[in-house]
Amino acid sequence: MSTPEYLTRKQLAALLHISERHLINCERSGMPSFRLGGAVRYRLDEVQAYLIENRALSMTVRRRREGPTAELAAAAATVKSPQGSKPTDLASHPDEPVK
Repeated sequence: MSTPEYLTRKQLAALLHISERHLINCERSGMPSFRLGGAVRYRLDEVQAYLIENRALSMTVRRRREGPTAELAAAAATVKSPQGSKPTDLASHPDEPVK
């Protein structure tokens, strides 16, 4: 069975494995949809293009919410001392190059 070109909100939510409420929020954020009578419909190709285009945007928003401190903390956790046994405290040795 092939997927129809125009999907209802219920069909698209099931296809994407998300709730209908989340789909409504996506519509408000710009996901393409149109009304046919009183029902909302989605063109599958437009939704796929929207999701691909906005994937990078969602990563940017996530990074912005976490802030630069989350990125620095993650980077500091991966820096090891020369012996490789424990993370190096970068603040205690500011003049030493990071290896």
